[in-house]
Amino acid sequence: MTTKLIIDTDCGVDDAIAILMALADPAIEVIGITCVEGNVPLDLVMRNVAIVLDAAGAKTIPIFRGAARPLVGMSVHAHGVHGNDGLGDTGFPLSTRLVDPESGILALVHMVTENPGCGLVALGPLTNLA
Repeated sequence: MTTKLIIDTDCGVDDAIAILMALADPAIEVIGITCVEGNVPLDLVMRNVAIVLDAAGAKTIPIFRGAARPLVGMSVHAHGVHGNDGLGDTGFPLSTRLVDPESGILALVHMVTENPGCGLVALGPLTNLA
């Protein structure tokens, strides 16, 4: 039996590794990934998640666009740690994956409602959860 899991991420290098680890565990079924601005701006977070999922061959996991800025205060990015693109400026090829049109915040509600007992791993700022 697998544990269903939702990942909420601001996908930099650290989150990319965490996503790959979750995908590699046969006891975990990742049912969706919501993106939040944090390590890098939101468009780069979604790009990075798509690249990671493509690299892992996880073509059916939906990606959702979440919060593009903090609820309070200014955005603070970690370009000095994760590179300008969030994945160490390594030049990974762009993905052709599409982001699901549903809002990440509503997607969280729907996934939790449709999958009672599923887990949620918040790897980035908690803006989507707020």
